[in-house]
Amino acid sequence: MERAIGGWAQQRFGDRAQHVREAVVQALRSTVTDAQDAHREGKSDKLYTFGWTLAVRKYERLVEALRDMDDVELVRPPGSPHNLVLFGENLFYPFRYAKDGATPLREARVTDGRVSAMVAELFQRFGPEPTNQEVTFPLFEPEASPDDDAFRSALDRVPTQTKLVLVAFACNERSGLIDAAWGEGELVDSTGHLRWIPGCYEPLPIGAAAVELRGSIPQPRAAGAAPGEARFDEGAMPSVPLTTRPPIERANSDAFPPSIEATPETPKVDEEDR
Repeated sequence: MERAIGGWAQQRFGDRAQHVREAVVQALRSTVTDAQDAHREGKSDKLYTFGWTLAVRKYERLVEALRDMDDVELVRPPGSPHNLVLFGENLFYPFRYAKDGATPLREARVTDGRVSAMVAELFQRFGPEPTNQEVTFPLFEPEASPDDDAFRSALDRVPTQTKLVLVAFACNERSGLIDAAWGEGELVDSTGHLRWIPGCYEPLPIGAAAVELRGSIPQPRAAGAAPGEARFDEGAMPSVPLTTRPPIERANSDAFPPSIEATPETPKVDEEDR
């Protein structure tokens, strides 16, 4: 059975909470599928293509899923290629918090590195009141970006009562979308660690995890075959013509064809996956 809408989501989105949740979940599924497809087509054991596609499509798919709803506006900070979705008094910020199913949500980080000026500004303006910061604001990089002033000007047009809604998800190139949650959280340090506000975050019903792919490197298709068509190893085994050879004198006069053995090659895969 599908998980019921929680109190936090009802409060934030009202009678449209169910629709918003379904749209967000579908956006996450599509985002990860796009990244897996890009990785597959890239035919590499490295994860550059997967990661880059994920970084871009997590914003675009959320826009596609919510843009036709009433009270939806798009906020595009100057100098940023990405639109953020503003739905009523809710500003959505999607991010991957883990690459596996073993990392608990309480250990979520909004970034693998240092928090950018944009993210810090979003939390400062629309996040909960800070209570447990390890460093003082601003959390910006030592040198401010030339777009910082323009970015803040764009955010000045966002209502001050707006809340930052975090959409956190875990995924990887093999298993797809593994877990997800949404809610409100406090940014506690410059490396992106969060403190989720009690009672203000809920898991998202993503369903069963996708079946794990057979490997980081996709299975090849026949030359000229389009995506979705059968691979070369799914067709009938072709017949191999054999040339004649001089008869072999044996006690049994029957001639036996030579046996052919192919030594399988194991592709070399680097330990580092990115």
